[in-house]
Amino acid sequence: MVFRLRSLAIPLVSVAVLSGQEKDLAALSLEELMNVEVVSVRKGSSKLSRTPAAVHVVTQDDIRRSGALNLMDAIRLAPGVHVARMNGTSWAVGMRGFNNFASNKLLVMVDGRTVYNPLLSGVVWNHQMVMLEDIERIEVIRGPAGTMWGANAVCGVINVVTKRAQDTVGALASFSAGSMDPGRGSLRYGAKWGTNKAWRTWLHQEVNGPGRVPASEPRPGNWLARRSGARLDWQPTEQDQVEVQGEITALDAGVNLIRYPRPGLRQVENRETGGQAGFALAKWAHTNRRGDTTQVQTFADVQRMGFGLFDLDARTADVDVQHSVSLGEQHGLLVGGGFRANAIRAAGTRDLFFDPANRTYLVANGFVQYEWQAVPQILVLTTGVKLERYTLAGNALQPSVRVMFTPTSRQGYWAAWSGAVRAPAHTDYALRYLLGGPATGGLLSTVSGNPSIRPERMRALEVGGRWQMNRRSLIEVALFHNRYDRLNGAYQAPFPLDRESVFRMIMSGALGNPSALSPIPLVQVNGMTGTARGGEVSVHYDLSSRWRVSGSYGGAFLKTGLAKGIDRRRLTDLQTYYPDHQWQVRSFSDLGRRWSLDVEIARVGHIRHAGQLVVPGFTRADLRIERKLGAHTSLIANGANLLRPWQFEYPGETLYTGGLIGRSLSIGVRWER
Repeated sequence: MVFRLRSLAIPLVSVAVLSGQEKDLAALSLEELMNVEVVSVRKGSSKLSRTPAAVHVVTQDDIRRSGALNLMDAIRLAPGVHVARMNGTSWAVGMRGFNNFASNKLLVMVDGRTVYNPLLSGVVWNHQMVMLEDIERIEVIRGPAGTMWGANAVCGVINVVTKRAQDTVGALASFSAGSMDPGRGSLRYGAKWGTNKAWRTWLHQEVNGPGRVPASEPRPGNWLARRSGARLDWQPTEQDQVEVQGEITALDAGVNLIRYPRPGLRQVENRETGGQAGFALAKWAHTNRRGDTTQVQTFADVQRMGFGLFDLDARTADVDVQHSVSLGEQHGLLVGGGFRANAIRAAGTRDLFFDPANRTYLVANGFVQYEWQAVPQILVLTTGVKLERYTLAGNALQPSVRVMFTPTSRQGYWAAWSGAVRAPAHTDYALRYLLGGPATGGLLSTVSGNPSIRPERMRALEVGGRWQMNRRSLIEVALFHNRYDRLNGAYQAPFPLDRESVFRMIMSGALGNPSALSPIPLVQVNGMTGTARGGEVSVHYDLSSRWRVSGSYGGAFLKTGLAKGIDRRRLTDLQTYYPDHQWQVRSFSDLGRRWSLDVEIARVGHIRHAGQLVVPGFTRADLRIERKLGAHTSLIANGANLLRPWQFEYPGETLYTGGLIGRSLSIGVRWER
């Protein structure tokens, strides 16, 4: 048997199960699900059943039947992932003990392009309004994948894979309106161009409501996002594939942000945020006669956004090259490298600014991965390492070793040891911000960046297994133990305030008022360590050809400590908000040829920060009913958060207040031909 590592852009054999017109529930068996090929773990396609990682695939059928209205709702379907809506405009997504507004310990990609905000070294979720009908699958990896994907792939990777243009030939229209979120609409048209090319173009708009805010706070306006784009897939020869796509986005939202105009005074003000963004991406993949593959990917990204207290102009240019080669029947090698430039221009205010305001950050990387089929199709060893070099932060190594044991086609066991880093962002280096509230124990503080801050590091040990008991049932288990060092915290500075902070205090009147509480100067440092342990289990069972149920449970227990020389009394924990456990149960059923009924019940445990309870645990229930009106049209009714009229899912964070998320009823129609 000849062993080959396949490139990310090479056609996936098993994906045909999910592409094109969605099949009904009876047509998607567990065997087909386990044969779906994923690319996120090793940068080469492999069947889900033979993947040595805690990976879950959210299919297009899962998304459609869940009633998800946006990408974050779709990601919520994966076990062990904490997805919380902070207010009408903001979400937080995390895994395995870490979650915050920036999701800065996750790597998120759409078609291999990192959706990365260089100011935060993380993800701004309300900018990621991918058209759900275009998604082929979402690959969710729980655990580190830094060897393949680099910085921020610490607690997990989310890779959104959209459909090829060949699979979206024809027209689609989808519209919905609801009580919590006023409306959502999508239009798409695709066609073939000659014998070897296909294209599509789309328009997409979403309007989200603000949720419910306390009577003492102003009510923000709706959040509006408009997206339009196009994609071309071209196969000039049997050995080559080309993909080109681009998109532009316009956002407009009202948010409630927190200000401290003077010590001792907290104000909540409504501000307009939003702006424009866009990207262009191109890929080329070539397979030679021996089966070796070469891929080149490049993209450019522009963001011009206002965030209330500051404005951001960020531009990213990225190029990535990889080559896989067969070294015999049982050995394969994958090598590659890349380069990224992030140019940042940030215009601040007296409350929040950056010093320096403008800077360009460069990241260069190289990686190598070796795969040995010790016993073909049964025992596979994969090992590799990535070296990244960052502006200011220096070098970082991210190694991994993975073993996959598949004694039969219906069971597999895996173990992995991995390392990953979270790279510092412009906020870590250059931020100057007047901070108060729960994160600082109610005290007013000035938080400053630190040019000497280093990447946060993690080392992880994972084990897991998959058992397909029969054609109707599947069980997956994963356990992990993660160790962290260099975690960021805010440390009370033993030196006087800088001149700019003193000037700001004079202008605010704080120094002229003897009764005012002077802000405590804090500086960001690598002052914390941590240990996270836990696991996830998921079960899938086909009760019949028309009724499938699934359930999952995830628990993560995080304990933080102090780096050497750090005084606990002077350190503020800025790390995470995360539930100690969560579970979900879903039922998808077809009631005859025209009706379907889908139900989900989910429980989120107590959410804590620095050991303190900030959001009590809660249970949610969602319901979806679909009626097919013909071969091309469906009418859909959704109910979300049905158990309570209003519920806090997540607390407010540094800049923005939290809001109550309401019970939602919506109705929609979908036409595709």
